[in-house]
Amino acid sequence: MKKTFPLVLIFCLVAFLVSCQQEEVQEEKNSAVITITDPIVDGHIHHNDTLKIRGTIVSTMDMHGYNASIRRTDNWTEVFYFDDHYHGQNKNLNIDWPCNVNENVQLELKMTAVLDHDGNATFKKIKFFCEM
Repeated sequence: MKKTFPLVLIFCLVAFLVSCQQEEVQEEKNSAVITITDPIVDGHIHHNDTLKIRGTIVSTMDMHGYNASIRRTDNWTEVFYFDDHYHGQNKNLNIDWPCNVNENVQLELKMTAVLDHDGNATFKKIKFFCEM
């Protein structure tokens, strides 16, 4: 018993030190919540009107930027792209797009929050309609 006690004690100390080191290696992952208040799902915009993209991006740590892309859903052609290099945790979205699509078509807004320099991102999509 006298010989096993020091071995058990040493084993417990090594296990404790290794577990503490492993916790330090783990990094927190950034995440974000994107809220789009405008346009609304299945909303409508007319040719030559201005689409107001409004909402917020809230991340758990500083993000690396964000972008907005609008594509036609019939052929996925991009009709608008906006990109902003932004560092912060809270971003109010205030993007305007003069609708230059001159036909009746469904469009999709994809708002992307770029979370870090490694390209990790999160996104939200909203479909709406352009009408003549």
